[in-house]
Amino acid sequence: MKSIRYMNPWTYVLLLPALAAMTASCVSDDDSMDAGRLAEKGRTGVSITLSLDGSAVPGHARETAARTPADGEYSPGEGFENYIQFTGDSPDVRVYIVDAGTDTVMREFEKPAAVPLGDSGNPKYYRLNMTVPSEEVETFFGSGKVKLMMLANWRDYPEAAVGKTVGALAEDAAACMYRPFGGMLTAEDRIPMFGIRRYEGFTIDKGTYNELGTLRLLRALAKVEVTDNVLPGVARITKVELVRYNNLAAKAPYGVTDESQYVSGTWFLDYGDISIPSDAQVCTGPAEFMRADGGHSFVMYCPEFDNTSADAAPSTIRVTYDDGEVYDLEFKNYGDIPGMEKDGRFDIKRNNWYRYTLTRKLTSVNVELDVQPYASVEVTAPLGLARDDMGDLMVYMEKDDDGNLGIPEAFQVYLEKNKKSLPVDGNGALLSYEDEIGDYYAIHLGTDGTMENSEVWLKDNSGGKVISNFVYKDDNSEECSTRKVIDYRGSSEIVKNKDRDGEERLQHNKNHTTIVYDKDGVMIFKNTENTERYEVESWDSDTGLFYIISESGTKFVFIEYDNSGEPTGKVVEIDKAATESIR
Repeated sequence: MKSIRYMNPWTYVLLLPALAAMTASCVSDDDSMDAGRLAEKGRTGVSITLSLDGSAVPGHARETAARTPADGEYSPGEGFENYIQFTGDSPDVRVYIVDAGTDTVMREFEKPAAVPLGDSGNPKYYRLNMTVPSEEVETFFGSGKVKLMMLANWRDYPEAAVGKTVGALAEDAAACMYRPFGGMLTAEDRIPMFGIRRYEGFTIDKGTYNELGTLRLLRALAKVEVTDNVLPGVARITKVELVRYNNLAAKAPYGVTDESQYVSGTWFLDYGDISIPSDAQVCTGPAEFMRADGGHSFVMYCPEFDNTSADAAPSTIRVTYDDGEVYDLEFKNYGDIPGMEKDGRFDIKRNNWYRYTLTRKLTSVNVELDVQPYASVEVTAPLGLARDDMGDLMVYMEKDDDGNLGIPEAFQVYLEKNKKSLPVDGNGALLSYEDEIGDYYAIHLGTDGTMENSEVWLKDNSGGKVISNFVYKDDNSEECSTRKVIDYRGSSEIVKNKDRDGEERLQHNKNHTTIVYDKDGVMIFKNTENTERYEVESWDSDTGLFYIISESGTKFVFIEYDNSGEPTGKVVEIDKAATESIR
């Protein structure tokens, strides 16, 4: 096998729920819920709301989601990752009332119903309704504390669940999944899901539906994707295989009795320990990935796997190129994943999306690894959110058919859902997006890694945070035609005046020529159009005098300029031989 030389990218996590459920306000009179009233007399309902607005659907699949048929089916996301079969005589879903103190199942809801909300021809949200006889409300909801547990896409469900604990159901024979992976999902080959949450402080009104709020689901499988970043003239990937994997997957995670145990704010801590059925066997494979749409990516859905215990034989990914070269990838920190040592191994965990991007060189392969819940919102298609050196998520404006710039739809959803606004300067004026010089919007995640607590920044093409708009042309201002940008160097924040070439302004001359630091830190004297550029040998910031250098035969010629931007007439010549003797 060839060794792998790897890059050191800053890897960050876009943390969104695996299947987010937005808390809905009261249903309007136009909705199919009849303003939330219950049609069945003598029964009372509770509801949770499942969202199709992007929180469960990758951004480039949102158009598909928007055309969901109004038949109660949960819309498939990318490759049916979000699909739950709600329709038919036997919906592939179970919802249970669980005692909040003992984690014992008290009741199973009868045939939950998924109802489209809003325009039934273009639904983006579903409300999942469950009912019980009104006389049972006090029994199950009277304490104001209860848990709801949802199992979906299990095909086989534990029998006689009432009276059993959540832990017992998780280890039931029906909770073990066969045929645990495949490169493509369908409506028939769907991923089992599990979710449980404690609700408290609510009141239940009899004879109507009562919205309890959100419920997040975990998928039983991980998604592994290898993307070939094809460069001209180099070999391409022809096959990707998984070496060592478990032949069984636990449909529900072991020891998990509340959502707080699998939503913590960082992927490294999320989802608890791996859950592997006791009779699972390690297969040496290799199992082949399936080539995804477009041909540059290879995808595998696989069970959890132990890569970190003392006696573990780690799982690896074997990549074969069309020139016969073979490289092995590991589940380890190739980059700068927070909370992990460099090259440290990690387990394959359910619901995570392990995204390897390989750039083949002539004799080596550069590896970038990103880890995130794989149902998160995608702002750029088709391979997900790009990240800059700080780990911020990069969003570029899109042009319509007429060439007009607009905000991508998924980014607009993010802004609305998380109550975010586009960034403004210190006076409250909207910061201008300068497309032609490489600006982008950045979703800057906080320390908890959540979208809710993120910030929206405007950044320039070097990753600096833009904090002011370009100043108008001014003969007597150092800030003429520049804007203020915060550049980040490690833990340092440096405020700079940058011009439209992205270079740091040091001196503005009266004829609008300038002295700048270029992107490599070289001091340059340039004209307004940036068509004439000269390296500056020395510059006095107090007097504004500076020298540029040229050569004439055996001499170096230093020409003095002042802050008018014109030569002063003073010229200093030094023999080249003299400089050699100094060296």
